[in-house]
Amino acid sequence: MKVKTLAFDVLGTLANTSQAGCVAGRVLGDLAADFMKLWKQKHVEYAFRAALMDQYQPQALRHQQAFDYCLRYFHLSLSSGEQRQLLAAGKELSAFPEVKGALKKLKAAGFQIFAFSNSAAPSIAHFLAQNHLAAYFDGIVSLDEVQLTKPQPAAYQYLLQQSGAELEEVALISSNPFDLIGAQSSGLSAYWVRRDAGEIFDPWGLEPDVVVEDFERLYTFLCSRSEYFDENEAG
Repeated sequence: MKVKTLAFDVLGTLANTSQAGCVAGRVLGDLAADFMKLWKQKHVEYAFRAALMDQYQPQALRHQQAFDYCLRYFHLSLSSGEQRQLLAAGKELSAFPEVKGALKKLKAAGFQIFAFSNSAAPSIAHFLAQNHLAAYFDGIVSLDEVQLTKPQPAAYQYLLQQSGAELEEVALISSNPFDLIGAQSSGLSAYWVRRDAGEIFDPWGLEPDVVVEDFERLYTFLCSRSEYFDENEAG
């Protein structure tokens, strides 16, 4: 069966989170890179721990908790204004520069396109609107609405339910290996946008179905698989 539905992860895949690092550089100086790396690690860790304990927490709360941990770890005493700057930096993100053009072409080719994220629907909608991407999406699948977290199997089942697509028709596009492994374990196709050439795919005995550097190369790949387009061209 042909892939007809593309589910895009948001943070790090559609949204360029590096600009938050620029804000951190101004506030934290040389400590910024280590702080941001640990902040992300703890955020993901807290999400996984909460899911294992069946104690769901909204992503915004995990974000704050991970931030508080980093302040303690690095023995930082930031002013309330500096803390607000760092916390707000992750809420006003820009899309990667090639995203809009590639999405426009994918939409024109007939794909059904969804934003699929742990984040709350309003924050996803804000990002899409702010970056003039909303017109290319058929919907938002927010796991916050059902208190699930990737890579729980139920999260990918919820994606199928919301998209109305068959399992074999769906590909997850993400920059996060844990997300892709979760999708593959649930039977979905997994396309890795490997924006950082140094990033390693977790050695769990699975490999992504496709590896691309950015969305333009994703579109090129899909174009090269002409069978993806046959049905739409015939219609």
